[in-house]
Amino acid sequence: MSTKRQQSFACEIEDALGNPRDVDAPISFVRSVALDQESLFPHEEFQAVVAAGLQKGYVPTSRGGKTDDFADVMMAVRAVARRDLTAAIGHGKTFLGAVCSWDSASDETAARVAEHTLAGESISWGLTERGHGSDLLSTSVMARKTSDGGWALNGEKWMINNATRGRALTILARTGDEPGPRSLSLFYMDKEEAQGTWEYLPKIQTHGIRGADISGITLRDTKIPQGRLIGAPGDGLEIVLRCLQVTRPLCTALSLGAADSGLSAALEFAAGRNTMGHILLDLPAAQDQLADVAVDLAIAELMSVMGARHLQLNPSEASVISPSVKYLVPHIVDDIMVRITRFIGARAVLADGQLGHVQKTVRDNRVVSIFDGNSVVNLHSIVQQLPRAVRYKAPLPEATPESLISAENNTPLNYQRLMLMTTGGATMFSSLTDSANRASDALDGTGRDMAVILVKRAEALAEEAKAMRPVRNPEPEGFRLAHEFTVLLAASAVLEKVATCESENLWSDPGIASMALRRLIKMLNPQRASLPRKHRNKTKRERESAYRLLDQWRQLSPGYCISAFTPHINA
Repeated sequence: MSTKRQQSFACEIEDALGNPRDVDAPISFVRSVALDQESLFPHEEFQAVVAAGLQKGYVPTSRGGKTDDFADVMMAVRAVARRDLTAAIGHGKTFLGAVCSWDSASDETAARVAEHTLAGESISWGLTERGHGSDLLSTSVMARKTSDGGWALNGEKWMINNATRGRALTILARTGDEPGPRSLSLFYMDKEEAQGTWEYLPKIQTHGIRGADISGITLRDTKIPQGRLIGAPGDGLEIVLRCLQVTRPLCTALSLGAADSGLSAALEFAAGRNTMGHILLDLPAAQDQLADVAVDLAIAELMSVMGARHLQLNPSEASVISPSVKYLVPHIVDDIMVRITRFIGARAVLADGQLGHVQKTVRDNRVVSIFDGNSVVNLHSIVQQLPRAVRYKAPLPEATPESLISAENNTPLNYQRLMLMTTGGATMFSSLTDSANRASDALDGTGRDMAVILVKRAEALAEEAKAMRPVRNPEPEGFRLAHEFTVLLAASAVLEKVATCESENLWSDPGIASMALRRLIKMLNPQRASLPRKHRNKTKRERESAYRLLDQWRQLSPGYCISAFTPHINA
């Protein structure tokens, strides 16, 4: 594990926010819990994030932003999320509200959106409506041309984050009477220049992120000036679907932050808990459970970075990779949070005391999986593309498997290269066998055996998927195959990282690698891929590796994490 501090954008944000255990820190656990108890928006915490400059990562450098390294931006969002998910979500929603303008807005509108974003103004993404949920084709808000060339909007947008407190909204509205996607368009509504009337809907009471401004807006002949149409009339849904490929990986940073916070709290609890004359963390059973959590988190991180790099280097595959990342990472983290809650026990549900933030983090995290398409929506998207996605595809020179999980890359996102459906092949899935072969020398015998199991399952899944026929309502078997496809993508990423990582990286440890491969096999359908009896339990080497990893986590100040991409130590 490298202990060199990398001066990345994420590190700058993290250092600006400090230790959340300190009650005087810009974001403290104590204050976040108190605000959550009263369902109050964390205004001071939000402004602290603005002062730290996270919004500079939401804007392309061509528009005045700080970095084009999308994984670095995600890790910066993760740094906020591990302190307070409400603040991270409240701030991060501006990325979602702005992203369509980087795709298709006029230069003048894109410049205005960049100005608002860099100033720390909140921008909402007004997609959903009451009763329609994820069915954007049923959008009922109407936009009609006005005599001066602008647009008048009528209707209601509901369950919109920052709808009330935000400066602006990017709104999906109907511009034609005919059914179908070509009747939907996107508009940028700056409340300070829009005319007419609108009123805000009441704040929605939620189980998690209680303080968030999740509300809505009713538009009554709200006039949008000429030029605030994003893209051409009828392009709205296509733009949204392209941009969802960008926002879905970003959402996984929220999941990672929640898992960071949960694991840190579990270690803190175990180190201070005396059980029958023993420190809980010294007991092998406790170490075993927390080691699995730490390894699962490392897998989730690698998957998130893979999603970011595809957007930068291999956008033609993002239509299948982004929903895979958005499905699997929250799926892993949801399971992590359940295990952490069980491990900590009663203190995981108490709002008071040293671990009072845990119950908030657990509740807040449950919301992430439904952002930008829930698990079923993402699996459905994968199922529709699976027969093409499993075809063999040789890596592009600019998008090798190694580059698709690289720690650093500043290639700007090219939104026009994003495609609604993959044309065939997923580089990481196709490279699994080759990555396993190249990782062989770095793996121990246990790891090599498990790599063989994963390769065989990938070969079998490819044959099963090729026989599938696209249908509007897939059978349950299709969803199971889609789940396994995402797990095998993660396996390919792990094996590629093992084959190519630096000697001091997290993934250079054979014990960590074999633990990760075992965890991935357990995520597959046990009827199709199971572990031999001799490999069902951790080896001595794996346990030694796990304990070293947990010890490194213990040395960190709260608010920091062990990462293969932005490593930190407790200074």
